[in-house]
Amino acid sequence: MNKLLINVKQLSESTGLSVFTLYSWINQKRIPYVKVGRLVRFEPRKIEEWIEGNSVEERNLMVTNWSQKDRLRK
Repeated sequence: MNKLLINVKQLSESTGLSVFTLYSWINQKRIPYVKVGRLVRFEPRKIEEWIEGNSVEERNLMVTNWSQKDRLRK
């Protein structure tokens, strides 16, 4: 078993999220984490899956803009 766990500071540095935000999300159980005694750790693979699952696909803005213009004309 070769599971590398990272800490909050390491995750903050790799994602650009603040430590405060990460602890807030941990408290709200919005992000996958592992408790090792009193310590909070993250599995990089699970974090990658979580990020992929929370990604928002882009929309075709041209269609959206035309739809909005049609609504304004009516």
